[in-house]
Amino acid sequence: MYAKSQGVQQDYAEALKLYRLAAEQGEVRAHANLALMYEGGLGVAQDYVEALKWANLAATLDDEFEDFSGPIADQLTPEQITAAKHLAREWKPKAWADLKKGLEAKSR
Repeated sequence: MYAKSQGVQQDYAEALKLYRLAAEQGEVRAHANLALMYEGGLGVAQDYVEALKWANLAATLDDEFEDFSGPIADQLTPEQITAAKHLAREWKPKAWADLKKGLEAKSR
């Protein structure tokens, strides 16, 4: 809504804040939108490592985003890719335990 100026004045900082809150709750599209915001420097300093972190998290949660990280990774060195993967592994949303249980139940 804030990122695309849908019914409100465009405000990337507010969009970033809301996407982070949604990501904390396990909203997959929020992860993907955070990747896009960091990749494009929208409301935040452009940061491809952070963008890849969020893209990897989105891909982990939903196969729809499996190829999402490729174009971002293409802009990084192998060391930066390793750093982004490490950040993604270390990041844990507040609702991570519930998410993990849901994914395990879904895979059965």
